[in-house]
Amino acid sequence: MTGQTRADSRQKRVYIVSFPRSGNTWVRLLLEHSLGFETESVYPEDRQSQAIGMLGDAHLTEPNKVELVKTHATSLAGNDDVIYVLRDGRDATASYWYYLQEWKKQHIGDFTEFLQALASSGRWWPFHVHSWLETLHPHRLLLVRYEDLKNSQEHELGRILAFLGRDPIRPFSDYAAKISFENLHASVPTFFRSGRISAWREIFSQDDERFFLAHDLGYLSKLGYIQPNEDTLASLTRSELRSDVLVRSLLHRSIVFERALEEKEKVIQEVHAEAERRREALEEIDRTLQRERAEWAKERQALSRKPLSF
Repeated sequence: MTGQTRADSRQKRVYIVSFPRSGNTWVRLLLEHSLGFETESVYPEDRQSQAIGMLGDAHLTEPNKVELVKTHATSLAGNDDVIYVLRDGRDATASYWYYLQEWKKQHIGDFTEFLQALASSGRWWPFHVHSWLETLHPHRLLLVRYEDLKNSQEHELGRILAFLGRDPIRPFSDYAAKISFENLHASVPTFFRSGRISAWREIFSQDDERFFLAHDLGYLSKLGYIQPNEDTLASLTRSELRSDVLVRSLLHRSIVFERALEEKEKVIQEVHAEAERRREALEEIDRTLQRERAEWAKERQALSRKPLSF
C-alpha cells in the first residue's frame, strides 16, 4: 500500500496520546521524517517546538492524508485511532518536574512536594494509564513503550507505520542520526533533557519511591516495570483497594477538566483567527490609504505645475 491510507476518500485522524514527558514529541519527529509531512498538536504553545526547528525538516513533501495529532488527554470523543506512548511513570514524573521548572519556568517546589501534589490531582500517571489501557474506548489503540523506542527506534517505527497503513518515503538511516536523543539533547537540552531509562533513581528519595508505589494502583507491576516481593505485593493490594473509589472520582474530574480545556482552547484559537483576519483587513485598508495618498500627491503636484488662468 505505497503512500496510501486505508481510506483515501477522507483525511484520517490519528491521535498520539501520552502522559507528559513520555516520548510524544519523539514519536512525532520519527513520523514526520519518515512520512514527509507535519504533525499537529492540540496545544497552541507547542508552536515553540516548531519555531526552534525540532519538528520534522522534511514535512509537506507528501500529501497529508493522515492527520497526526498530539494530546495528553485522558479521554477523546469519537472513534479515531490512537497511538498510546507509555513510559515508566517514575521516569515520566521526574522528567515532568524538570520540564516544568527548566522549560516552562514554573515555581513548583521541591520534587517531593510536586510528587505528592500530582498524586492528589487528575494529572497523575496511574490515572492517565488507567484511562487508556483499562477503560473502554471506541478507539483502536496501539501501545508503544518509550523503553522499546529507546532501544529500537526503527523496529517501533515499523510497528507504528503498519498501524497507520503507511509506507515510509525514505529509509530510516537517512535521518536516524539527526533524531537520536544525543543530537536532540545537544540542540535543545532543556527540552530533550536526559531521556535515560531509570533516571528517576537520581531524584527519587526512598520515601518518594515508597509513596509512588503506594499510590500507583499497581501499574508499575502490571506493566512489568517492577518485580514486586511479598512486602510490595501487600502494599500494592492495599493501594488498589483504597484507591478504587479515588481513581474513579479523579478520573471523572480529569475527563471533565480535559473537555472544558479543549473547549477553551477552541475559543482561544477562534479569537486568534479572528484577530488575524482583522489584522489583515486593517493592513489592506492601510495599503489602500497609502495608494490613495500617493495618487493624490501626484495629482496635487501636477496641478501645481499648471499655470493659473483667470
